Amino acid sequence: MKNKTSIITILLLLLAAAMPAKAQLYSSNDINYHSFRSPMATTLNPAAFPPNSKFYVTLPRLDFGLSLPLGLRDVISHDSEKGGVIRIDSIMYKLTDNDNLRARLGLNLQFDLIGFGFNVKDMYFNFASSLRWNTTFTLPLNILGFLTHGNMSDYGREGNITNIDFGTDNLLRTQMYMRNSIGFAMKVKKIPLTVGGSLNLLTGLQMLSVDNLNLNIITDTANDRITLASKFSGYAGGIIPLNNISSSSITEGMDMGNIMATIKEFMPKSMGFTFDLGARYEWKDFVFSASIIDLGPGIHWTQNPVHAEASGSVDFEGLNLNRIITDGGVDTAYTNSLVDSLTALLDTSVAHNKYWYGVPTKVNLGASYTLNNMLRAGALFHSEFEPSKDGRVIFRQNTSLSVHFNLYEWLELAVANSFTFDGKRPDFFSPAASISFNIGRVFQLYLTLDYLSDLRLVKAKAAHIYFGANIVGYSKPKKPQISSYGDADIEVE
Repeated sequence: MKNKTSIITILLLLLAAAMPAKAQLYSSNDINYHSFRSPMATTLNPAAFPPNSKFYVTLPRLDFGLSLPLGLRDVISHDSEKGGVIRIDSIMYKLTDNDNLRARLGLNLQFDLIGFGFNVKDMYFNFASSLRWNTTFTLPLNILGFLTHGNMSDYGREGNITNIDFGTDNLLRTQMYMRNSIGFAMKVKKIPLTVGGSLNLLTGLQMLSVDNLNLNIITDTANDRITLASKFSGYAGGIIPLNNISSSSITEGMDMGNIMATIKEFMPKSMGFTFDLGARYEWKDFVFSASIIDLGPGIHWTQNPVHAEASGSVDFEGLNLNRIITDGGVDTAYTNSLVDSLTALLDTSVAHNKYWYGVPTKVNLGASYTLNNMLRAGALFHSEFEPSKDGRVIFRQNTSLSVHFNLYEWLELAVANSFTFDGKRPDFFSPAASISFNIGRVFQLYLTLDYLSDLRLVKAKAAHIYFGANIVGYSKPKKPQISSYGDADIEVE
């Protein structure tokens, strides 16, 4: 009874920890964090290592996660006469109905090239190499709201002043990079504690960010004056020079007569690093764990770096057509003043200084309870922090409860459900499922559909799927030991 009470208490605490935070985007979680024998757990916690195995080799793996602000059912409506129709007004209404939330589109693509790990007594070593692409795009809900509802919701907020803010922080953020990780873990003697860490060497391929893009339209009803104010900040860098993206400039940079010079020109030169830290503590049938992934400065963008900033404002007191055309001609002085006022909004300064830009950092807090060799229940609080240089940090989180069924070294099945909170209402249903089976005692195949926001695909707004294969060298079960009293002591794998 005490064990059951402890399990319920732990699960409630982890669930409560997830509820107060505001999730800006569906996040991808990994159901195999509490796996009996999956090497993928090592990528989520460097202190984890597949039990009952001497080594593993991960073959190429594809990992794809997508998050959308609307599902297919929200975009295509059913009409009794016309069938499926797309209604722009309905789409914009659904996007701006909860305008206190930030509607984001997320795309995470990871391709694991190869990895391996092995243990020497109570020490573990591992290596992994992968290609990663993280993208976040924020829909400008204020602009959509203005186009849908006009400015009546903002009218007269400050006396005679109407301020329509089209501001959008963190509009776009995309980074593509290589990640090579070298990890080490060890068991602490006399304590059922395992600690681990890894150094991640990052090679930047391409990045683009718009950290700040604001446009304010301020109207004063007392004198009909209109003020436009803008602010912009963005970064770029990588093997492709985005500040000179014309096709001619690219082809001119390719000297086909000197192939080595051309290859050297497009070789990635932006480097960086992060750290992974983790710990696992075993107490009776419980395992408590924590990890932080990709902690550090990120990537130092030194190849074709660009930092662009723009800000300005302009006042309009009306447009005098009589001044534009006078005496049968155009008043160039007046029109030039209008052009100068508008270009003040785009007064852009561009710098080519090197800079650091962070990659998403993940934090995991887990607890599991092993009922026997075949069943394990687990809880995991997962959070992500996506930094920026000028805008606000994007934060997302979820809590997952999972059950794992293990049939020795042959088969493992897992099911899970995640909880999220969007700042207004909780979402209690985001299922996941995973299957892993072995051919013999060496070749392991796995498929995982994780963090599906709805079982009905037409309503799903998020999904995370990955699949691949491993080569795992399991240790052989120990033979029964016969004591001097004739009792058989059997160790089960």
